[in-house]
Amino acid sequence: MRLPGPLTKLARSRARPGCAPARTSAVTPDRPDNEHLGFGHGLHSCFGAPLARLEAQLALTELVRRLDDPQLAADPPPYRHNAVLRGPRHLPLTVARIRD
Repeated sequence: MRLPGPLTKLARSRARPGCAPARTSAVTPDRPDNEHLGFGHGLHSCFGAPLARLEAQLALTELVRRLDDPQLAADPPPYRHNAVLRGPRHLPLTVARIRD
């Protein structure tokens, strides 16, 4: 069966082992190949990016509200050695307690 344009590329990429995570339906933030959180841009931007940004904003706001006395465990935190994607690689925190 011949698939049109982009569907062919998608089907081929899913057919190659190691091209995508094995369990795409499971959220596994500690998987070893988790290198970025990008939404693309222009024609190739993620359709769900605005919703994902809103969910992240709500989740982080609630997290910050619940943490008592958050402090960096490593100051400064370990940074990425990449000119394109800047920022900390990890952001380890210590907290006095987590409120309900």
